[in-house]
Amino acid sequence: MLGKTLDAEAADDSERAGLLATAAFHQLSGITISELPQKLEIAAYAVEKLLEAGHPDQAADILAVDRSDLFPLPPDHPSRLRFELARARAMSFSDANREALNIRNAIQPFVLATFGPYSDESFSNQVRIANLRLELGEYSQARVQLEALRKSISRHRSPGDPLRTSAVRALANALGIQGSQRESVGLLGLLRKELIGAYGEQDGRVVDVDDQIARMQIRLDELEAALQGTSKVFLWRGEHLGFSNARTLQSSWMLAHLYKELGRYDSARTLISMLLDESKRAGNSVSKQLTLKTLATLGSIEAAEGNFDAAEETWRFVWQEYAAIVGENSVNTVEALMHYALLSIQNGRMNFVCPILREKISGNWVETSSDLQVKALSKILLGLCLLTEPVSGQTVQKGLAKIEGAWVDLKGQDGASSYSALYALSTLAWANYQYGNRETAKRYLRTLVALAEQSRRATPAGSYTHDSWFSKWIVDRSQNLGYRTLALLHAEDGELDEALRISELARDRRLRDRFLEQNWLSAKLPHDALERLRVLRSVVQVLDERLALESGVVERVNLESRRTLAIAACDHFEREAGRRYRVKPPSSEPPSAARLRALLPVGTAVASIQRSGDQWWAIVIGRDSPSRFIRLERDPDLSSAARAWVRLLGGVPSRAWPMPQDHLVLDYERPAAAIGHYLSRDELGARLGHAILDPIVLAAPQAHHLVIVADDDLNGVPFAALPIASGLAVEKFEIAYAPSLGTYATLRRSAGHPTWARDLFALAVDDVTHVGPGPAADGGAYEHDDLKRLVLAYASEHPLPFAAKEVEAVSRNFSAARISAFRGALASKASLFKASRDGSLQRYRYVHLAAHAFTVPSTPERSMLVLNAPEDASAAERVLTAAELANLKMGSELIVLSACGTAVGRYEQGQGLLGFAFGALAAGNEAAVLSLWEVADDLTQRFMARFYQQLRGGMQPSKALGATQREFARDADPRINDPSTWAAFVLYGHS
Repeated sequence: MLGKTLDAEAADDSERAGLLATAAFHQLSGITISELPQKLEIAAYAVEKLLEAGHPDQAADILAVDRSDLFPLPPDHPSRLRFELARARAMSFSDANREALNIRNAIQPFVLATFGPYSDESFSNQVRIANLRLELGEYSQARVQLEALRKSISRHRSPGDPLRTSAVRALANALGIQGSQRESVGLLGLLRKELIGAYGEQDGRVVDVDDQIARMQIRLDELEAALQGTSKVFLWRGEHLGFSNARTLQSSWMLAHLYKELGRYDSARTLISMLLDESKRAGNSVSKQLTLKTLATLGSIEAAEGNFDAAEETWRFVWQEYAAIVGENSVNTVEALMHYALLSIQNGRMNFVCPILREKISGNWVETSSDLQVKALSKILLGLCLLTEPVSGQTVQKGLAKIEGAWVDLKGQDGASSYSALYALSTLAWANYQYGNRETAKRYLRTLVALAEQSRRATPAGSYTHDSWFSKWIVDRSQNLGYRTLALLHAEDGELDEALRISELARDRRLRDRFLEQNWLSAKLPHDALERLRVLRSVVQVLDERLALESGVVERVNLESRRTLAIAACDHFEREAGRRYRVKPPSSEPPSAARLRALLPVGTAVASIQRSGDQWWAIVIGRDSPSRFIRLERDPDLSSAARAWVRLLGGVPSRAWPMPQDHLVLDYERPAAAIGHYLSRDELGARLGHAILDPIVLAAPQAHHLVIVADDDLNGVPFAALPIASGLAVEKFEIAYAPSLGTYATLRRSAGHPTWARDLFALAVDDVTHVGPGPAADGGAYEHDDLKRLVLAYASEHPLPFAAKEVEAVSRNFSAARISAFRGALASKASLFKASRDGSLQRYRYVHLAAHAFTVPSTPERSMLVLNAPEDASAAERVLTAAELANLKMGSELIVLSACGTAVGRYEQGQGLLGFAFGALAAGNEAAVLSLWEVADDLTQRFMARFYQQLRGGMQPSKALGATQREFARDADPRINDPSTWAAFVLYGHS
């Protein structure tokens, strides 16, 4: 049995070695003096291997012997010493670090005397003593000890030796904790080369070093590099160790932490739920510190999503638990308190937390830490505490100086574009703006935007870092300012072009990146380079599509990790190709007001509506009038009014109660402070029309066509249904919507397709075959509900009898030879994909899909249209996700997604409206008609029939839509003239 154990160790299989050694241990029943040393040796070996394999509970069972049985052996007996060393290691796995350190220090003299100063036992114990000191906050002493140990071990051990490796890794950890992360990464890089030379790149020891490098990169705010490294580590450990292994779980937490930092909150929450479930299921096999780190990540997500009370409570618990486990001076405890304090300040509970901070800081508590980020954050917090005291010139200046000191420290250490440095800069801008230093705040914000853009350009296009990280600086949050405030300051100063530029940088970046990708593919690259680029991009697209369809959590994380690496490979190739062939990346600079005005048709005006803090404002650019900056000040609560009005139009109950100072509260029950009855739909519409449209109409008096670019809660408002002085807006204006002025300009420039070979491609999905339950997914409790099957079940029970009639009516406007219309089993995903692959889909002027749609705002790329398929087809073959739609090769003048709620998605700061709206334009269509809510099947059929008649008559899509809406609004039938019927349909894109 011991022979098999050694074979397993030679194969680097700690799991099998530990289990075999445990079995050997239990073979020795009864303890005699002669058997005791052998039994202790086997026990020590089994404990070490079980701990390596992530089974501290099984190791504890072996150690649960009566220690009086050890007394027959003297304290310097080799077997007894090895057993005590294993016991100390097990204690550190159960967070009893102080007790473990005491044991190791007590037996070290015996270890030296028995095994010798250069023995494995002596070196190993000294390394672990230093590691325990790091855990307990004794950083300087640990670093000195590890520096000496590294030199000594290097003289007596060859490259690749386990002790040499552990000493270097421990020293690298100490360097990182003391703020020398660059030096730490360099040291680990040298160790990695040694290990590759000894064992090969795919060895687990190399992977463990990659994991540690990624941790240091997180501390350096090099999040993209850290995500790529962690993704590789997770994939290797998942394949070789299994998901439940302790090291794989640790990698899962790192991925969750990075997803949180990069704004992928849905992916992070999925991993967190899985980790917490595993913690409950596996008990002691998951360390308490890993559970606390997982909870801390959850607390940060709650804060990012505005759930400050839940976040504050989570961080308070984490802080107190860390203090109990590893002591008040440890890095984890200090960081937890800092986050808790920051949330308390944001929640207005300064009176509670500021005294605690002052006590700790004045008592040199923070100074014991060598972590620059901790020290800088303590300065920011102390500065905020000073600013919350009774206002006086002296305290304000002291508070500003503290925060500025943090910014100076961080930009010097981590680089000015690191997350920590930008956070300090954003806070400094807020503090100056709050206390009257407007020009200073504006200067800091200009620096912030320049640094954030510089950081974004350095990351791979399409990566989560590129798409989501910079979005943290878009909107104003408690004690932070960003892009939008800078745009407003420029507008207030009459610098409208600069205000437009900053506003555009804060919008719709993902879609504009897709347009830039297309330009890359048409760049002057050699044929083989273009083909290689297409292959790399297709890998990313396939992974995006698989992610949108996959419901298994573990497999989703695998796909996310593979996508990260595929994006990195694509970016590396593009940068190298650009240098080699001297091809400059296409420019993404937003258009100026003059350039935009030149693109506008006569009688057209665009309105860029934005919110900065609690202020709504707009820049209106008319083809026939000067650009104007206007404040939308007539309603102090536009967001609440817009949400309530849109819900009522869509048939969702909503009550908006008028409050003092003309504010609104959305609540089903009457608030105590309400000053009247809740507002009706018409009252809310009148309030919005007066506040938004009236000022825009005054700013562009010659316009009869409006293009609206709106942020946040105004993004989904059907402006055509708003009342103005002369009636409803639809009576005077054709209204279209665009995700940004830059995208509108791009679509305008690319419009005017000379001829289309075909007129119409249409699918009518009127009756869906029921799909039964699929096989149980692997992963048990970790699997998502299979949304696809729920959607298909609903669609099969709720047929759309008018969908086929709708497509028939639409088709009658065109020659039969120039259309491709499918219904029944032929209205399938396969038909759509075939037309995309063979290029024929690009040759249709109009694409029309009449089907059921289901939006998933939390993960908009998973929103889906239900299509048909053969009876034996899988659920995935019966739905078209928004991610798949975005990857189709289309080129129509107009795509119509005639289904419920296709204009609904998730509005993401900096990225725009994600979901079907993004997918429709990313696929290459010039514009899309989408719906804001559910409309009756028969009314949709009637509306679309008339809309296409207008198109056939020669009208542009926006004019045809406006004309159809006016006809419906003037109809005598209350079902037809109700705005809930005709205002649901909006045109998105080029108008």
